Amino acid sequence: MMIAVKPRHLLLSGLLLSASALAWVPALNLKTAATIVNSAYGRIAPVKTSLTLNLQVKGGAFAAGPGAVSLFSGPKTCLTDWIKHPTDYAAYGSRPTSIALAGQGNYVLLQAQTARNNFANITPAAALAKAKAALPDGTLRIFVSIAGLPHKFERNAYNVALLGPKRQILHPKQISYVSGTWKKASNGLWGGTMIYAFDLANMPNLDPLGNLTILLRTEAANSCAYEFQADLAKFI
Repeated sequence: MMIAVKPRHLLLSGLLLSASALAWVPALNLKTAATIVNSAYGRIAPVKTSLTLNLQVKGGAFAAGPGAVSLFSGPKTCLTDWIKHPTDYAAYGSRPTSIALAGQGNYVLLQAQTARNNFANITPAAALAKAKAALPDGTLRIFVSIAGLPHKFERNAYNVALLGPKRQILHPKQISYVSGTWKKASNGLWGGTMIYAFDLANMPNLDPLGNLTILLRTEAANSCAYEFQADLAKFI
């Protein structure tokens, strides 16, 4: 069953301004939670609790940078057509416009931000307990923003998975969507954000300081399957 998630429970905080010396971990500890809470209250420099890959095409290249997007399968034209015609949805189908990653650290940050905005205090222990209740240890959420779907139900056709160190494919344990984001654009096509939750405890030998490979296929009836590289060392 697909679940609708309200935007206030999600990522992409305005505090994510500077890189953190810390890296993503499958089980957040109290010390790191305290660092995140203190950053939310402005007591220390901001820390980064999510990572976003910008898949917009600018100047004939992906904004995410060299090597961020490649082919898992399909002809080279899958990528060249995307770069040359990024918004020709009638000919090539919808496109993912960004991919974001977040885990327990981002959930702690959101709890702290909400408390601060309400002129309240939250302890690191309380914020961490809420994060672990919502996202069990090992959980990583991947947010995929989509543009150009003819019908909203076609969001279900998106296939997102992770590719492990031994080329094993890990499928999400849960798929949901951000309810408030799904709208028709001025061109009459649908867009919004999907959420894919993965249990990385099922991916042995994963390097938390290395790259995570994300696989994606859109709703288009073609052989194009894409790989995206996300650096786990760039967020908590």
